[in-house]
Amino acid sequence: MTYNDEVRAEIGLIGRDDELAALTRFLGVAGPGALAIRGEPGVGKTALIGELCHRAEADGWRVLRAIGVEAERPFTLGGLNQMVWGLRASLARLDAPSRDALAPVLGADPGRPPSPMPLAIALLDLLSVTAAEREVLLVVDDAQWLDEMSAAVLSAAGRRASDPRVRIVTTQRPHSGAEFSTAGWTELTLGPLEAADAASIVDRLNPSLSAGTRQTILDSAEGNPLALQELPRHADQIDAWSTDATGLPLTERLVTVFGGRLRQLDARVRTELLRAALDGARANTSTDSGSRYAMVDVQTGIDQALLTVDPLGVVVFRHPLVRAAVIHQASAAERRDAHAHLAGLYGDVLVRRAAHLSAATTGPDQSVADLLDDAARMSIRRGGAAVAVDWLRRAAELSTVPARRDALRGEAAFVAAQASRFDDAQAIADEAESVSSVLAGSYLALYRDGEVLDTHRRILLAIKAAEGLDDATMSRLVKLLLAITQYAADPALWQQTDDAVDRVADRIDSAALLYRDAWGDLARRGHTVRARLLEHRDALSALEPWEVMRLGVTAYYVDGLADFRVTLTRLFERERDRGAVTNAMTMLHLLLLDQIACGRWHAARESARLGAELTAAHHNELFRLQFVAYDGLRAASAGDVDTARRLAAEVTGWAGPRRIGLLLGFARRITVLVALAEADYDAAYAAAVRIGPAGEFPPYAHQAVAGILDMVEAAVHSGRLDEARAHTDAAGRLRLAENSPRLDALITAARAMTAADEDAGPLYETALAHPAFVDFPFEHNRIRLAYGAWSRRRRRPTVAREALQLATAGFDALGAAPWAHRARAELRAAGATVKRSGGGTVVLTAQERKIAELAAAGHSNKQIAAQLYLSPRTVGAHLYRIFPKLGVTSRAGLGQAMRELGGP
Repeated sequence: MTYNDEVRAEIGLIGRDDELAALTRFLGVAGPGALAIRGEPGVGKTALIGELCHRAEADGWRVLRAIGVEAERPFTLGGLNQMVWGLRASLARLDAPSRDALAPVLGADPGRPPSPMPLAIALLDLLSVTAAEREVLLVVDDAQWLDEMSAAVLSAAGRRASDPRVRIVTTQRPHSGAEFSTAGWTELTLGPLEAADAASIVDRLNPSLSAGTRQTILDSAEGNPLALQELPRHADQIDAWSTDATGLPLTERLVTVFGGRLRQLDARVRTELLRAALDGARANTSTDSGSRYAMVDVQTGIDQALLTVDPLGVVVFRHPLVRAAVIHQASAAERRDAHAHLAGLYGDVLVRRAAHLSAATTGPDQSVADLLDDAARMSIRRGGAAVAVDWLRRAAELSTVPARRDALRGEAAFVAAQASRFDDAQAIADEAESVSSVLAGSYLALYRDGEVLDTHRRILLAIKAAEGLDDATMSRLVKLLLAITQYAADPALWQQTDDAVDRVADRIDSAALLYRDAWGDLARRGHTVRARLLEHRDALSALEPWEVMRLGVTAYYVDGLADFRVTLTRLFERERDRGAVTNAMTMLHLLLLDQIACGRWHAARESARLGAELTAAHHNELFRLQFVAYDGLRAASAGDVDTARRLAAEVTGWAGPRRIGLLLGFARRITVLVALAEADYDAAYAAAVRIGPAGEFPPYAHQAVAGILDMVEAAVHSGRLDEARAHTDAAGRLRLAENSPRLDALITAARAMTAADEDAGPLYETALAHPAFVDFPFEHNRIRLAYGAWSRRRRRPTVAREALQLATAGFDALGAAPWAHRARAELRAAGATVKRSGGGTVVLTAQERKIAELAAAGHSNKQIAAQLYLSPRTVGAHLYRIFPKLGVTSRAGLGQAMRELGGP
């Protein structure tokens, strides 16, 4: 069984339904009896006729197969021998002239040179007498390799085939020469697969490919099925491949198919092809790569079907894998000479000149090293961090200055970590044996394993011992230390970090100090962050992706992600495959948090799904759990409490043993929001004080600041008005309203919730009119609900209904079902006629009805549980579902609701 047969058996013949339908019609409809299938090497001609033969045999046809072999072209009648040999049992039924004509085909002495026409007639006679028993299909694969006589005979026979019981099918490459002419035959051109079909083959045969490798294979194959099957065999090499210096890794089979005819070219033409290939010259269907090298006097390459001429008269490679095969078959010396020549074409193009000189240089050369360093930095700014790693590493190899060599290796290790090439980062750092090794090892331990304690200690020691470090490396160490401490969210570790930053404050850039104030004790240092952040925003386009990412994290802490939304979206798409992938994942974190904040919860769910795929592909557990935590925040906000609890438990189970306080803070916030969604205000308050006590905003507790509304709402509704006021007062003393417009609006709303009646109304109205809520609709509608409920209790029904109608519509638009149910219940209590969100009749199960009746009679959850042999928690869960069904928000409304419901 051939490799094509194995693949066809595994996944079927993909993307060839139209061609198979045409071949099926050819077998079953009277008309011309010969059909030629033309297509490029590897396009699937053999697989297609294999499927045709399988179907024909199933329908009762006798199938005869022959194949042209290039090595047998000198053997006259060799191809015809394959066709006749399988039919030799029918020779006795031929007339004498036909038997005599075919005798030389089977080895008899011809006596005189055979003639094509008698042989063609004899072949048709043989096919016809055989078809008297059952229909005959003759299939000849690679007809372009038939010997001259066999090709002429088959060509003539095909033009004359008229017996409806006989069909002839051949496959051949385009431009296969004059020996085998298909004039008068039906022709079927087999083109490359459509993009979706090509992707289907790759995904079904190789589902675990990284996104970058998958795309490289799809781009290089250009819909060629053989290439789609063969290229993934070198997936590990393709993943690391980033330049044309050595060419795309190919299997020997691909080299033979796409480059086998190179040996027939003379040395000068091969050099022309090699220079064009190394310069990225276009293949037939690819887009312009910017190559400046133009091949000249390469007609023999065109004749050998390695090159073609495009509609504009430009000589191009017939397929990208011809270009790859040219590079693959060249020697190292030939490639270096070609690169040296090409470098001279790009004196004004930094990246191309650097790439060619790098490949052409064999020994240390500081000028080339500097050029590569410059090219790497430009590549990073264009989304090419993965390529930059190799250039920086090569620059280190070529550098003649030891200190410069170490610095370049350190830079390469750092960029490799940002590109999620952690193994490369560690390998490069080990070569340097310097602070780079500490950096790379710390990134690896942090991202893959969530190790914050040991990495914090290692970086802190490196900073203390790094008196001889340059300021840029010192800034890099400090920024990593800040990131680690942010994840730890531990006051003791933050104190050590703050002390270290203070000691080197005069040696690090201003951005590092900005990050310290935003990522650390935001409650006490956050007042100027937003203004300082704006100073950096205008320079985003000139910054490396990791610096933009850090500024984005800073923006999150001061509720400023809306200003970074466009930039983060653009950079994520640019960096996610071949760029700074690690930073791209954090950018997706930020986009997800922004989507949650601004109410795009369906988009947020999709971002969380995409994040799970990316983090799994790059083995980044820390970032995976961040996506889990943020998706839990979305679920809790929407009132999907089962999902939220499950995700919070997963985060806690992973982050707890590792003491990753950042993630634990989100898990606790999820718990608060779940309790609020269930209107279990005692539980919400208990969960909120685990983040920070009422009346306090502990240093480094980010969720205490972010969740100020949660704490005040839980305290007010659980009868802890003094605690709610203390919390609001603490926010005022710390001037948290200066941190962001959102906090200003929330603190105004908190003051309204805790104010005397004569002051509360105006404060609510001021809060609700705050422009910050444009980007925070969930909180906006919570405050509408609070204002509407407050107004209803103060007998202001018109104001109440207006606020509650807006809240109901807002929660419905968001998909926050429990909140929408609560708003409807308040709206009904305010005298409005309200349709239940689900419409129709209220239906309670027998158990729900019993629980509702007992609760309406004044029984506690514990008492109900004892009577019905349930747990108090199960009773509470049932009541959570019963309340919105009945349109009530508390036990006090159950009696009237049950009376209205009626029934047994």
